[in-house]
Amino acid sequence: MDGGMKFILALLILTTLVSIGVGVRFFLLEEAMYQKYITEEQRLTEKNFALKDKLEIIEKTKTVLKRQIETIRDKLERSIEMQATLNREYQASRVKTNNKLQVLAGEKSGLEQTIKDMQSEQFFAKTLKEKTILEVEVISLRDKLTSHEIRIRSLSSEKTDLQEELRQLKNVRQVNKEVLREAREVSDLLSRRLARESQNSMLLSENLEKIGIENSALQQQLVGALKRMELASGKKEGVELPPIMVNAASPSASSLAIRGGLTTVKTKSFLEGRILTVNNKHKFVIIDLGQEDGIKPGMSFSVYRGSKDMGRIEVLEVHPGISAADIMAVRGKASFRPDDVVKVSR
Repeated sequence: MDGGMKFILALLILTTLVSIGVGVRFFLLEEAMYQKYITEEQRLTEKNFALKDKLEIIEKTKTVLKRQIETIRDKLERSIEMQATLNREYQASRVKTNNKLQVLAGEKSGLEQTIKDMQSEQFFAKTLKEKTILEVEVISLRDKLTSHEIRIRSLSSEKTDLQEELRQLKNVRQVNKEVLREAREVSDLLSRRLARESQNSMLLSENLEKIGIENSALQQQLVGALKRMELASGKKEGVELPPIMVNAASPSASSLAIRGGLTTVKTKSFLEGRILTVNNKHKFVIIDLGQEDGIKPGMSFSVYRGSKDMGRIEVLEVHPGISAADIMAVRGKASFRPDDVVKVSR
């Protein structure tokens, strides 16, 4: 196996190792992302279950509070009805008392008139007794009316307490509604986040597949380029130079360029050849002149494109049919290309 084949084999092995390393790295990255996704999904699922339990507790509490509110509302309605009944009884008692007082007043007037008319001690005593009985009955009615008023005031106080308790229960119900709403918002947020993580995982898998396809295509392009280089150099001994790198992001922009069918022009006063390959990354070129043409390390060549002087190169290594030369100077912002002419004066 000659030096060129060794170089190609070493380059292929290096490319394969780099591809394997990239594949292993992306596999480990995908595995780590998948484990992270599984962990996050489990955590979100547990949190979702906890929120569901909390929602169930809140719903139960809400049901209990509804029953309590209904009970209190029933009590309040009964209290209102009782107060209305007592008010009606009080009004009726008051009317009755006023009527009795009016009757008593009329009877008193009649009795006084009767006393004046009759001037009887027996009749006077009987009338006085009836008056005393009626006064006692009036006092009794007044006491009963006072007790009814006290009971009304007690019911009013109880009504106020019930209204305050109802207001507190309404506040508790409002707080529970806010807690329930926040819990639902958190649940929706967690669901959206879980969906977004699933989508990111799918995109990562698609990117890994694309990278694998691009890597295979780059390997095929590199093998084709090396074969064309071998054909262009006429299967002569290779040059031990730094490897020609190919940009995986844009293979068409590679600094590797190969041309075949070049002609070397030799005269007595001038030695003229052409550039076969340019490697701008490592700043060297390969020309179609070698030991058979009298080329020696350290010789300088001028590079021309048509009649324009593009720069200068210096021979680094010499082989029978080709030579490697360092790029020493380039005119302006241009760069050397395959098929550029190199000339040296003997």
